Amino acid sequence: MINNFEQIKDLMKFEDENEFYFLQIIQRKKEHSDLGRNNRLIKAYHVFSFEKLEQYQNEIIGLCEKFNARAYIHLNRRNSKVVGFEMMELIATNLKNNHFN
Repeated sequence: MINNFEQIKDLMKFEDENEFYFLQIIQRKKEHSDLGRNNRLIKAYHVFSFEKLEQYQNEIIGLCEKFNARAYIHLNRRNSKVVGFEMMELIATNLKNNHFN
């Protein structure tokens, strides 16, 4: 197992309380040939601070070891306020167009 938490922390910034990083634990077909698809999401996290990342770290490592999975963090910061408004806009558009699936 390769642990890159310290290197990743150097790339992260938390300047606004609404900004977060999206982290996923994923099983890949490359390691699990019986998976039936390219990958499988085990768990996702929204990381709003270095403290939260440290709080999640042991759980992330444990899940990666248990499921022979990898942790992927998207280094493009997202803003929860923007994501919320975009989600509401998408919901309203789908309701207006009678798309309920």
